[in-house]
Amino acid sequence: MAESYDLIPKLLPHLDRHMIFPLLGFMGEQDRLTDQELAQARYDLLKNSNMTDFICDLYKEIHGTDEVPEELNKRQEVVEKLHDLSERSELVLNLLGNSEVLSNLRADKLQNLQYLQEKHNVLSLLSYLNMFRRNRS
Repeated sequence: MAESYDLIPKLLPHLDRHMIFPLLGFMGEQDRLTDQELAQARYDLLKNSNMTDFICDLYKEIHGTDEVPEELNKRQEVVEKLHDLSERSELVLNLLGNSEVLSNLRADKLQNLQYLQEKHNVLSLLSYLNMFRRNRS
């Protein structure tokens, strides 16, 4: 009866994985998922993320092995990608840390973009900052 009122299965398709992860933990604490089901759900949720070490640990737990498939061992690739994006974003991050630049920013997003492009020529670098932000999670 109580399961018919459970909103979690209805909400999950609409949530970001950062919101789903704690819900999975809650479901495990409530004994609604076995340890094996919880590990599999976490693995399925995170397998396309950059959390390579955690994904490898989940794979080992699910399959009861110490061996991990080569396609999951992408730690070095992820570290290099984050380092590259960090370097490309450094100029923008330093610029946004400058109090003089921050004092010239306004509430209008388009005006801010125009100001940053005219005064600091960084519009093309903002896409790297966005990619860096998305890949850190």
